[in-house]
Amino acid sequence: MTAQPVPPELLDSWRDRFECWNRHEFEQMAQMYREDGVYDASAVFIGEAPIRGRQAMLAYWEQMWEVWEGARLDPVRGFDAGEGRYVVEARLGSTGRRSGAETDRDVAFLYTLDDQGLIASARLFRDTEEALAAAGR
Repeated sequence: MTAQPVPPELLDSWRDRFECWNRHEFEQMAQMYREDGVYDASAVFIGEAPIRGRQAMLAYWEQMWEVWEGARLDPVRGFDAGEGRYVVEARLGSTGRRSGAETDRDVAFLYTLDDQGLIASARLFRDTEEALAAAGR
């Protein structure tokens, strides 16, 4: 079975959520996660370890914000991977504060939601195909 595209209204709700990142509203973003939630960017940022818990995520996101100037994430499309899992393809644009290197590329998140709709885990991948493969799709 393959993952099905999500309805447009669900993609719109993710756009609203991603705007928390874009506006640097990390406290609001953290409330979307379980207290013991996991954020794992290790598939994209080699050497990074998964981050567990809201407070640790807040510190990590602040650190990333300091590295990348004007970092922006915009969801492009989403897929229902079943069992409370969703793959969200997003466009990442930013400029390295020190290097001046520009980034403009697609990435993908694999989200797992709990029974209350909170994010239990978010894993970042280089592309949608990797995220779907990680979800077994």
